Amino acid sequence: MGLAEAKAAVERLEHGESLPDNKPVAGDAEQQILELLAAGRKIAAIKLYRQQTNSGLKAAKDAVEALAARRGIVSPPRSGCFAVLAVLLSGMSLGLAGWLRWH
Repeated sequence: MGLAEAKAAVERLEHGESLPDNKPVAGDAEQQILELLAAGRKIAAIKLYRQQTNSGLKAAKDAVEALAARRGIVSPPRSGCFAVLAVLLSGMSLGLAGWLRWH
C-alpha cells in the first residue's frame, strides 16, 4: 500500500467508514484488531494492522486509533515510568521520615 492509499484508508476510518473491501484487513482481521484494542494491546493491534495492509507505522497507528475512536474503545491509562518513579520516591521518603524520627 502506498502513501496515498494509506492516507485514503485512514480518512475513511476517521469518517466512520470501514476499510475498503479490496484490502486484506477485513472481517476477521478487523475483529482481531478490535479485540486487541479492547484488551489494551494497542501496539499489537497496530502490528497486526501493518501485517495485514503493509502500511507504514504512522498510517497503521492513525488507522487503528481511528478505528478505536469510531467503535468507542478507550485505551486504558498506562502507569509508565513516571508512576513507578512516584511509588519509589514515596517509599523512600517514608523510609527517610521513619529513619529521621528514630535518630
